[in-house]
Amino acid sequence: MLSILIPNHNYPVEQLVTSLYHQLQKLEIEWEIRCYEDGSDEGSYLQNKEALALIPHLHHQWIRKNMGRSAIRNKLAKDAKYPYLLFIDSDMQCPNEDYLANYLKHKNDADAIYGGVSYNLNKPDGKLLLRWQYGKHREVIPAMIRNGKPYISLKTCNLLIKKELMLKCPFDERLKKYGHEDTLHAIYLSKIQASVLHIENPMLHLGLEDTEIFLEKSKMAMQNLAVMMDRDEQMLDEINIVSFYRKIKKMKISNWLLFGFFMAEPLVVFILISPFPSLYFYDIYKLGYLIKACNEKT
Repeated sequence: MLSILIPNHNYPVEQLVTSLYHQLQKLEIEWEIRCYEDGSDEGSYLQNKEALALIPHLHHQWIRKNMGRSAIRNKLAKDAKYPYLLFIDSDMQCPNEDYLANYLKHKNDADAIYGGVSYNLNKPDGKLLLRWQYGKHREVIPAMIRNGKPYISLKTCNLLIKKELMLKCPFDERLKKYGHEDTLHAIYLSKIQASVLHIENPMLHLGLEDTEIFLEKSKMAMQNLAVMMDRDEQMLDEINIVSFYRKIKKMKISNWLLFGFFMAEPLVVFILISPFPSLYFYDIYKLGYLIKACNEKT
């Protein structure tokens, strides 16, 4: 009755899959694990294939050409055998042995259930520090608070969702770049009034990008957000940066702020890649590139 779906790109998944398998052995349910390598290098695919060779009910596929974050998740959902789908990002790890049992206790409580995310308490080295700070202070949100804004807080990194709903409301494959595909999916779920529940059942996020990669991904996320803002979705106002952008756009000062940002961008980046990065300057960085992306669309 449970299909665990893991999209992967060049990440070792043995630890994650093995820990899930050990939990599944204790549960009296039908299950499968599907791990699809979305454009992974051949060496990474073969390494995972060898490591997972003895796991039963595992469907491990190599898709040579990268489909993208939305398309690979849609393919996993279509291929899944069972009515409950559990999406897990490949760079996650189970924090305890009751992770799957906790989800199954709530499986009939809502159409989509998000368990949250956690991060290691110990600081990583400097190159990973900004991503760790962002995750620890912006993504680790108690379920009680997430339930206050159930749709905008929904993420795909650790999501239990009914297959019939997923097929009815797939991810939008028009978003080709990284970022906010889960936000758009949540908007679609809100429009059909799918029920959403947030619980305390986090996955530990291990796959931290170094700051330079994280900043490049942030640029792409702002470009996706600008595309979504063209559709004037009211729910986007629950995202702080969107609400702030619309205020400064109404005040006709967005271009002045953009000019100031690009004058100061070298200093902003210097601070972000330093041993003492600041989320305040990261917000400035994102705002600058959101304004730029919105201007390029007009």
